Amino acid sequence: MKKIAIAIVVVVALMLQVTVYASGPVTSDLSASPNPTYGTPYVALTADLTINSDPILKAASSETNAGEIAGVPKAEVANTSNSNSNSNSYLDFSGIIIEDVDRPSLVDLNESFNVTVHMRYNFSSETVVELCLVDYVKWVPIDLKEINLSGTGNGSFVFDGLSIPIPEKVIMATLVGFKNESEVLVPSDAFYFPIIALNFSIDSLVLPSTVKSNETFNVTIETSYNVAPMTNITLAIYDWDIKKYHTGGWRTLTGNDSQSFNLSLTAPQSEAMDLALFAYFPYEFVNETMYVLLGHRNFSINVTDYWIAAAEYFVDSLGEDGTGISMSASDGAFDSSAERVTARVPTDGLATGSHTLYVQGMDSQGNWGNATSVILDVTCPISISDMDYPAEAMLYNPFPMTVNTDYYFGSETKAKISLYNRDTGQLLASSDEKALSGSGGEQFRLDPLTGSLGVLNLTVRAEYYLDDEQKWVSRDSSDFSINVTSPISIINLQYPETVNLKRSNFFIVNGDLNYFVGVKTMAKVRLYDRDTGNVIGDTLELTLTGTGSMPFRLDLYARSAGAMNLSARAYYLDDTQNWIFCDSSDFSISVGQP
Repeated sequence: MKKIAIAIVVVVALMLQVTVYASGPVTSDLSASPNPTYGTPYVALTADLTINSDPILKAASSETNAGEIAGVPKAEVANTSNSNSNSNSYLDFSGIIIEDVDRPSLVDLNESFNVTVHMRYNFSSETVVELCLVDYVKWVPIDLKEINLSGTGNGSFVFDGLSIPIPEKVIMATLVGFKNESEVLVPSDAFYFPIIALNFSIDSLVLPSTVKSNETFNVTIETSYNVAPMTNITLAIYDWDIKKYHTGGWRTLTGNDSQSFNLSLTAPQSEAMDLALFAYFPYEFVNETMYVLLGHRNFSINVTDYWIAAAEYFVDSLGEDGTGISMSASDGAFDSSAERVTARVPTDGLATGSHTLYVQGMDSQGNWGNATSVILDVTCPISISDMDYPAEAMLYNPFPMTVNTDYYFGSETKAKISLYNRDTGQLLASSDEKALSGSGGEQFRLDPLTGSLGVLNLTVRAEYYLDDEQKWVSRDSSDFSINVTSPISIINLQYPETVNLKRSNFFIVNGDLNYFVGVKTMAKVRLYDRDTGNVIGDTLELTLTGTGSMPFRLDLYARSAGAMNLSARAYYLDDTQNWIFCDSSDFSISVGQP
């Protein structure tokens, strides 16, 4: 019986309450009563760090919908109105002129809208007036009205129920004329204006609630749209406090789709940010760039200039500030004056007994706080007490071994013993699983197969199943070795040292097979040319039973002069009808010239 030394390791989960003051020190008060949680391979370490000041300048970030356009920064947006083409509209005249046209600048697809034309006229007698609305670019009439006017006055006329079915920019023209005494239509005035037809909506904004001063961050704009091919949409973020745009630029869109866009901003030093996202459609008209407002969203960003920037822990002894093992912010980023930090402290290398874990935090000014500590008691749920195994085993034969363990599980836990090849890490065998609870001792049995000749270096591990982690964990192991021998070996190999091709190229190789097999086994000897790897001869199948020796013979011919480097190799037939190599003997024969 071989006695095995064991290493004992523990597992627990901890919660730390740690405070970081603005000046740097950390309180030493700590409330934690760790209870062992058997089966976990690490300590889940959590600490709440807090700076005792409130550097956040705004209570919460917010976002408001577009609402009315009254809040649009007018100075930054080009006026989209057009003046009458007749600059002398208020002078004395005879006939009719267009003073203004009321119409929308932007419409949704298939949305019903009206165009109202305001006119002044002066006729000495009743006159027939024709008012026409046309698509100026396509020169397609949209609607026509004919009215009788006389005297001097003002009039407004409505083209109603209009719509645009496809996304496009339509340049419209309102044309007015009157019939003279000869009933000939005399053109009198025209008014040109664009109407943009498209669908574009700002569906939502994705932005951080709090950013650090001088930090660069993204605002993600989620949009949906139906626009003409290669439509340019301007997205820009306006700062209400400094009355200027932070960032912007064109986005070229096509068709009906949903898409997200990022705009990058840099937070100011110690200032909150009251912002608005604006979406515009820019276009050229009458040698001027016009902007149609598609929508806007107001939002605010919290800015902090003093935050927790890092946290670290030490095991058993404190080191220099900044040399500990880093902890992570549970929300993914160090950006607040209050942070929960976490770490997984591996227990693999911890010996049995008490250990001290230290935690400390650092603020954004580089000040480390004082460390707070918690005591960790280390135990082990299952360990190997001793093993029994043979010193030698035959190749491809099972060898029995038993493993005795001591265990203590707080609740019922599955356990097993697994055997690994120490040189390759390959799993060779596992025992049956057993459900263990409480404390006691348990024996496990394995019957692994040997896999290769020579010394086999092995590791046996006590393993238990973690329900929460859904995996097997090992905290104790023991190394050992056995010598693997062949069940069949070649002895008494005989062969000629030289063969003369001139007299005869025939020669004989013979010998004996020594064997130790538990059941009837089929065996054979095969001769290989070691230079080419080719098989040059086989014996008949030999039947072996029990222990003994059996002769074999190979009748061969030399084919060419020179050295023949040969190998006689023994094989046996396993249960799966595969020939298994088990021994070999190399030799050479000199073949003389004919």
